[in-house]
Amino acid sequence: MDDPTRGDIDDSPFAEIDAKLQEVASCSPTATAWHEAWLRLGPESLAEQRLAVCQTIRRSGVLPEAASFWLVSHLIDDIAARDADADLLALF
Repeated sequence: MDDPTRGDIDDSPFAEIDAKLQEVASCSPTATAWHEAWLRLGPESLAEQRLAVCQTIRRSGVLPEAASFWLVSHLIDDIAARDADADLLALF
């Protein structure tokens, strides 16, 4: 279900995740703890911004443990790889 307030959600690399989180938010009384911050995310959001929101989503308990772990660990891995690449390039 698309949320018109999300703009070009289908262009985001996280479109599938965003769509599922929208579904969860519409059915969850605890979504208010993370929903507003999540709505501010877009395709241009930094990985660190998305990580902070995903950590809040994980702490809320609205997703199964494995799903919330994947959200957070995937972003941490992306950030670490990006930073390692930049550090390696600086050596040459």
